Amino acid sequence: MLKRILKLAGFAALVYLFSLSLMFVFQRNFIYLPNRDTPNPAAYGVPDMQVALLRTADGLRLRSWWKRPRDDGAPVVLYFH
Repeated sequence: MLKRILKLAGFAALVYLFSLSLMFVFQRNFIYLPNRDTPNPAAYGVPDMQVALLRTADGLRLRSWWKRPRDDGAPVVLYFH
């Protein structure tokens, strides 16, 4: 019984080490690389939106879509994806 448990533990250790080795070899494939294409609002069915570029205090440029509310007093929805 003990021999069988040790055999099973050894097999589990080998599978674990093999999995770690695969993750080490292919670690670059696990990194998220976003798509660099700039989306166009018209391509997504909202041609009345405008592209607005914002610059933060630390120099980061943010591209956003903006649509003016129909009523001047209406609230604006800010959506972060």
